[in-house]
Amino acid sequence: MEFRKSVKSDIPEIMGIIKQAQDYFKEKNIDQWQNGYPNEEVINNDIENEESYVRNLSYPCYYEGKHDSENVPEGSTFTDVNYLPNILQPSSDTAQTNEIAEKTAVIKYNGFYIGRYETGIEDEKVVSRKSAKVCDYRTQEELKQLAKTMYNENNVKSAMCSGIQWDILMKFVDGKNDGMGNKYNVREGSTKRHRETSVEKTGNNLNDKVRNLYDLEGNCYEYVAEKNNSTNSYIARGGTFYTTAYSRASERPGGEGKGYQDTSFRATLYIM
Repeated sequence: MEFRKSVKSDIPEIMGIIKQAQDYFKEKNIDQWQNGYPNEEVINNDIENEESYVRNLSYPCYYEGKHDSENVPEGSTFTDVNYLPNILQPSSDTAQTNEIAEKTAVIKYNGFYIGRYETGIEDEKVVSRKSAKVCDYRTQEELKQLAKTMYNENNVKSAMCSGIQWDILMKFVDGKNDGMGNKYNVREGSTKRHRETSVEKTGNNLNDKVRNLYDLEGNCYEYVAEKNNSTNSYIARGGTFYTTAYSRASERPGGEGKGYQDTSFRATLYIM
């Protein structure tokens, strides 16, 4: 999977995709993007500010990211069981068959979409939205099933981000400028990306914003659909709000999969 900066000749195609999304949201009584935003002027400004990207999908690149992973025990997998949307779930539910099913879906549907924010909770429903209360204090297994409920329409399905998808995300953001204009290194922690006092609402730290994605290093650890070959087999990614944790966005801490104040997840969308 390759990304490039959008150019002005991409605007008609970008607006066509946005129009499809607006029509879909309207049909489902979702008020997002129903007020004329984003329009061509917004997209043009994003391009001029180098904040707009388009994606080219190619099969060999899709799983390249996982080979960059650090401290992964031998014999580990990069996915989990029973995390994909039901329509994509393989009949034989193993980490290996789930990885194949995930890869097949990404290729078939021309990619996947990653949540801009850590997952929030509003009126007992999971959302990906700025300034939402973080969905925490739940086990990895509970979050894995909640992830499927964010979107479960005929042509839009959601799931917990897998370990492979997080590694692809790291390649996408590494070395780019954060919201304050500083280079974002996924393998080096920055105290500015951690608030120290407590978990904040989603998407409120510009130091931890890169390529319009928020809170990859700070605020909350994020469970991913990945289990490794060790006693602490449940994998989270990124870091927490503590500055003393020396967390990095590419970090891959293992644990028991329990629910904690500082642990949430990020959703992936499959547009079919």
